[in-house]
Amino acid sequence: MSLTFFSQYLILTGIGLVILLIFAVSLSILKSVILDSGPFTNNMTVDQAHNTTKEWLESVQKWAECCGWENGYQDWGQNIPDSCLCDSNDPDSPKCHSLSNHTVGEDGSSVLSSKVIFSEPCAPIYIGHMERFVNAAIGIYFGLVVIDMIGMVLSIMMICQIKKYVPTSAFYQSPPTYSDLNNKPLC
Repeated sequence: MSLTFFSQYLILTGIGLVILLIFAVSLSILKSVILDSGPFTNNMTVDQAHNTTKEWLESVQKWAECCGWENGYQDWGQNIPDSCLCDSNDPDSPKCHSLSNHTVGEDGSSVLSSKVIFSEPCAPIYIGHMERFVNAAIGIYFGLVVIDMIGMVLSIMMICQIKKYVPTSAFYQSPPTYSDLNNKPLC
């Protein structure tokens, strides 16, 4: 391998290092912005949200087994969706909450309806998952930065070794003297 190859490798590795550092530092700085921004802004309730946001929240409620965004089922008002319903096989689970609702029937009589819903809001669960994802991405970026730096150091060492190398004749091979070895600079 030639000196030019290692020089080019060193330059490309340096450029890669700068790019990785930019991504890693940017992601570290923006981490709080990413985690603090949710689908609901300016104290907007779920009822006021766009239909796609409501559908997204319902899908989150299904996989995270939660209800509402910050205030639990109260975020939905009177229109609690089926995605908030807790599994009827285990209504005494700590994840479940029994909700009684009094409504007035058409004939004027009071009707009591009961629902078992998830008691936890989705925001802490979702933000916890997002935080783990962002932390993993930051860790991967900084890990690649370390690997890139090791590659740069090895490349510099190879360049120094190639510069020190003095080809000898194939017919006459005498070992270098002690003073030749001691007095040579590192690069």
